[in-house]
Amino acid sequence: MRGVKIDFETRLIPLAGGDAVTLASLMRDKKAMILFSRKNAELMRRHEKELPFKRDSLVIWLDPWFPEADAAWLQEEIEYWIGKDQRAWVANNPAHLGMLRGRGLTVVAGPWLYAFNRWSAAFLLEEGAAFLVPPLEISKQDFQKVSEVVPSASWMPVVFAYPALFRMRGDLSERYDFRFFTDREGSSYELAADRDQSVVIPSKPFSIVDRIPFLKKEGISKFILDFSHVEFTKPLYKTVMKAAEEGRVLPETSRFNWKEGFWQAEEGGPRD
Repeated sequence: MRGVKIDFETRLIPLAGGDAVTLASLMRDKKAMILFSRKNAELMRRHEKELPFKRDSLVIWLDPWFPEADAAWLQEEIEYWIGKDQRAWVANNPAHLGMLRGRGLTVVAGPWLYAFNRWSAAFLLEEGAAFLVPPLEISKQDFQKVSEVVPSASWMPVVFAYPALFRMRGDLSERYDFRFFTDREGSSYELAADRDQSVVIPSKPFSIVDRIPFLKKEGISKFILDFSHVEFTKPLYKTVMKAAEEGRVLPETSRFNWKEGFWQAEEGGPRD
């Protein structure tokens, strides 16, 4: 990642043979970011020779859930993949920083490390992070304040995602006989579950892909398109990617916390 111009990054979960091959053929010069759950770790080991991603096009996204019981397992896995020349990692737990520091790796501080203010952002950079992924909860105003101590080139914001509003360990779909539900205000949500985790995601995704041109003017050049928790399809990828490349608003999406203060007069168009 260092020294290479990357317009967009994509995280894929779960890792599945057919989907991964399709993604690789679509992505060309993009990078795949894969959540390193136990399930995906097992799949990556089992199908290592068939993995469509070269080491310079793969970013391992470490799971923020990191109990002491997983320490030996994760340390062994990290050593294994570093030995296979895996250079780019996303840390989502303070322990990850210590495990990756001083290894000559490209370390990204993920959103679970909450670069929510200037103090936390400066700390993460001092701990060896080359890039910071701001949390989705951050507003445009706070992002601008934190940017006072973070070089623009070090930011790697998420510009599209079905954000996990709640994240739980284990497969809750076995306990509930529903998948979709609404709240008292009529907003709809989905319970997305697999063997390792369950998350509640909104039916309407978060998107600020139309603001990419303006973020680029501020010196930011790396962005994340997050297709986690939903079925990854070619039409979905192409639709989102085209909007991102054209700097166009995606219909039926939400600004989330970026809504207030993200509009600027020079951008034109209505305030959203």
